[in-house]
Amino acid sequence: MLTTEIPPMSGLAARAVHVRGRRLFLAGMAGAHVLGLPCLVAFGLISGAVGLASAAVALALVLFFYGVGQWLVFRFSTSDPRTLFVIALGSFMGRSLLLGAALMAASSLVDATRLDPTALVVTAAAALVGWLTCEILVWSRLRIPAFDLDHEVGVAPVALSEAGV
Repeated sequence: MLTTEIPPMSGLAARAVHVRGRRLFLAGMAGAHVLGLPCLVAFGLISGAVGLASAAVALALVLFFYGVGQWLVFRFSTSDPRTLFVIALGSFMGRSLLLGAALMAASSLVDATRLDPTALVVTAAAALVGWLTCEILVWSRLRIPAFDLDHEVGVAPVALSEAGV
């Protein structure tokens, strides 16, 4: 009989999940900095203090929103997989929408705050691409155990030839 009960994680398994979460967080931060900091330098040279400030605001927004989102997923990483799935999707949607709203608000205040819209958008996009790229690269190299829970314990699997496939 297939059960929907998820057994609680042991201390070692929970620690492994936290280690993986920490790796993903640090990879995202590193990636955002690798592509975001050159934008700060470039826009500082191109547009002066206004370009530097605009790029810094964009980088700070990406680091804040994606850092909080990653922390939220990390916080629930040992919970039920369905709960974690909802938290992860909700977190990604929330941080994408809030980051977009914050960037739109910052770009609408360009005249009042003297922000450079090009520096704002390019730096935010670069930092975001850096975060996601490094996170995906590290995730693809993580050792995550997978278990097939679709069959009953103690029942021999049916060969494909016996099943008529």
